[in-house]
Amino acid sequence: MRPAPPPLAVQSFACAKCGAPLSVRAPGKTAVVACEYCGSIVDARDPGHQLLVAYEQKIPSKPTIPLGARGTLRGETWECLGYLRRRVVVEGTPYTWDEYLLWNPYRGYRWLTEYAHHWTWVKPTTSLPSRSGKDVNFLGHEYRRFQEAEAEIIYVLGEFYWKALRGDTARCIDYVCPPNLLSEEKTADEVTWSIGEYMEPAAVWQAFKLAGTPPEPRGIASAQPSPWEPLARPMQLVLAGLLAVGILIAGWDLLGARNARVLEESFTATAGEPERSRVSQVFAIPGGRGNLEVEVRTNLDNHWAYFDLALIEETTDTAFDFSREVEYYHGFEGGESWSEGSTSDSTILSALLGGSYYLRVEPETDAPALTYTIVATRGVPRPLFFAACWLLLFLPYAWFWSRQHAFEHARWMESDYG
Repeated sequence: MRPAPPPLAVQSFACAKCGAPLSVRAPGKTAVVACEYCGSIVDARDPGHQLLVAYEQKIPSKPTIPLGARGTLRGETWECLGYLRRRVVVEGTPYTWDEYLLWNPYRGYRWLTEYAHHWTWVKPTTSLPSRSGKDVNFLGHEYRRFQEAEAEIIYVLGEFYWKALRGDTARCIDYVCPPNLLSEEKTADEVTWSIGEYMEPAAVWQAFKLAGTPPEPRGIASAQPSPWEPLARPMQLVLAGLLAVGILIAGWDLLGARNARVLEESFTATAGEPERSRVSQVFAIPGGRGNLEVEVRTNLDNHWAYFDLALIEETTDTAFDFSREVEYYHGFEGGESWSEGSTSDSTILSALLGGSYYLRVEPETDAPALTYTIVATRGVPRPLFFAACWLLLFLPYAWFWSRQHAFEHARWMESDYG
């Protein structure tokens, strides 16, 4: 880093219009000086400091960075020479922003622009971008076209390296690739390109030792980096890792599933039968803790049946109560066949210890004669369970994506090409 340049040799003189004291901080570089008292434009290179434009203007507001203030940015010391306020009118609504001209004898000129309390560090480009439709490519990065409007200078203060006059206009086209902003300015005489980088307001305050704290920025700036972008890649990696673990667990579960049938027994019940309760034979459930699927298959045809079931451990009489309802109807209507329901239904009992069990079944039905079969299967794979788990894994990423999308949506709502 170069040492800070010494304070600039200041040339002082009086405004040719109002007599107010004026100064030039960059002799030989500055072309004009705008009087902060009356707004007149004075030729800084003329020995007699000739008056170029004379008009009275009221100061709309004090510049945030005072003229003559020195600050350290990008490892270099810069002095604020000039201040512009510019305006565009979009669909009848005016939008204004401020531009500060900075000077360093080793680096030349730079700009700090401020809109809605968002700040951008701007410098001239050293090469021209290449066009790609309405967008451009610059140094290997794609910049999307963001806005195009006629910008007008409505206030000038301080010294400039060209004849900056109130009322001057330029056609401005902005392209964004956050945190960078590429700007094209067209006038009748020339086309200039500049590259900008979004800067946190606190960095400006710290650089120029400004009083107080920076105002809170309003909205989303065109080149403001998304706070969610740095988290995108880690979130994707975490999600991919969790999904991979889930797939391994699901694969292990599917491969290791016993899927062993431990009971298949059929029963009948008739309408006039006083006692319909049935008890199955005792069957063994192998292994430690695992699931058990119990399925009820029937011969129902345009009837329904309700089953009260209890799985009972033989030695302890511990009972697991549950129920299933089965109904199946079909027919013809309007020349077309229809059906609803099913002749079977099942449920899965989870975390069931191995041992000796039997089933007690109490059916109710409107069918005159009911035949049903109870099928019990140990260690049934449950892909839907794992699918639900994977869906839950997506929820944090979905929330993250929605926040990221909302940020970008807010940015491009301000664009002509959103």
